[in-house]
Amino acid sequence: MKFISTDKPFPVFSLEADRDYILSRLINFSGSGFSSRAGYFGQQAIEKYFKALMVSQDKNYIKEHDLIVLSKYCSKYDSKFGKEEFLEKIKIFDDFREVGRYGGESSYDPHSKDEKYFKTAGVYSWTGTNIKILDELVSAIRIKLNFETIGFSDSLNEIAKDSKKDFLANEWKLPINLKDILTTDNSFFS
Repeated sequence: MKFISTDKPFPVFSLEADRDYILSRLINFSGSGFSSRAGYFGQQAIEKYFKALMVSQDKNYIKEHDLIVLSKYCSKYDSKFGKEEFLEKIKIFDDFREVGRYGGESSYDPHSKDEKYFKTAGVYSWTGTNIKILDELVSAIRIKLNFETIGFSDSLNEIAKDSKKDFLANEWKLPINLKDILTTDNSFFS
């Protein structure tokens, strides 16, 4: 594993992860035609939250995109990240690592099938429960990040409170309320 040291605070990753998470939730509500992008942004959010956790604890992170590897590594901060049940949920989003980005041209497509006369490619396996699983995973990782001790705003909590003090909430321009995107059918942010 290649480690990268940084003197930057963990929100360098968590703010990007918050953006990806919100985009995943927004895209999820857009319909199944966009599900590969919801999965891809979900994968990106989880990856960056894990890296934020590493930076918050050790001031370094692994140069790695595989969520299973990141989750197992982060189990040193919380043992649940290494448990099989947690890893099975993580796997859902790891499957979108390339499929969500490259579609039929992805080199990693665990759901493709070779049939007698054709091969499927760019297969998206997104179900209605995926967003709830993403919410659970994001909550489990983010709860380990202590924004107060470093004096940074917790963007998602500010959005959930409908606060306009936070950078993400203050800059939102779509006619859909950002709080609604975050909190609709979300038991972790309400």
